[in-house]
Amino acid sequence: MNDRADGEGKRVRAKRLGRFALATTSVVMLLVVWFGFTVSGGNPVDAEAFYDLDPAHLYVHDAREYLWSPAFAQLTTPLRALPFEPFVAVVRGGELAALFVMAPLGAWAAIWLWPVTAEVNAANINLILMLCVVASFRWPAAWVLPLITKPTMGVGLLWYVARKEWRSLGIAMGATAIVCGVSFAVNPQAWFDWIRYLIDFSTIPGWPFPIPIWMRLPISVVIVWWGARTDRAWALPLGVIIGMPKLFFLSIAMLIGLIPTLGVDNFLMRGRARSETDPKDA
Repeated sequence: MNDRADGEGKRVRAKRLGRFALATTSVVMLLVVWFGFTVSGGNPVDAEAFYDLDPAHLYVHDAREYLWSPAFAQLTTPLRALPFEPFVAVVRGGELAALFVMAPLGAWAAIWLWPVTAEVNAANINLILMLCVVASFRWPAAWVLPLITKPTMGVGLLWYVARKEWRSLGIAMGATAIVCGVSFAVNPQAWFDWIRYLIDFSTIPGWPFPIPIWMRLPISVVIVWWGARTDRAWALPLGVIIGMPKLFFLSIAMLIGLIPTLGVDNFLMRGRARSETDPKDA
């Protein structure tokens, strides 16, 4: 009996040591990548679109046009007060941190996947947005950032509807309403400009996915609803990705969000909110 207990104890310790080694390797590798991009500068083309913004004229058609809501521009004002290079370093650091939180044991390998490396190099926020989607299982207010940047990601809110998680839905929508309400009070004209901009928004698909949003969104709805009703957590990030306004090569990096929802041990999914009624009822 004691031998069996000792053997089990050794296996547990070995597993913990292995997890610690992988997580440490991930941290070191991500720091190396962050330092390399920071020193070399890389090519932060996406960061240029939301750095140098004129609050009075947010929505202009140019090579690096700003696409997101006035609320996001206002929330990032302190960050954009930094010089461009430190600003990019912070955005890339946020992306790498999001990657680590979603895949602490595999981030050391994931960072070398071409879409993930390109995402971090471009200093976009797709990994941060996906972290918000995954975190919403425990903290519904995390939906604020996706909703004020890429509103069609809000298809994921159907998860709460299908599962009758009304409290979580209320938190997500209420938190977003507060942020948007304050933003509108500060600069209402910017919101009218954004709405006009969205009406004229081009639905031409991005490379390499030649499928417009109006064709993808119904598929996204079905996936999210089916996943919610059958308690398949991975369907939420997958459905949200498919429901993005446009899908680009960098969007593939968001598939990292499936890792913590596929049963891989991750604190984001521990004790996640359960439906207020059984999703199979009614």
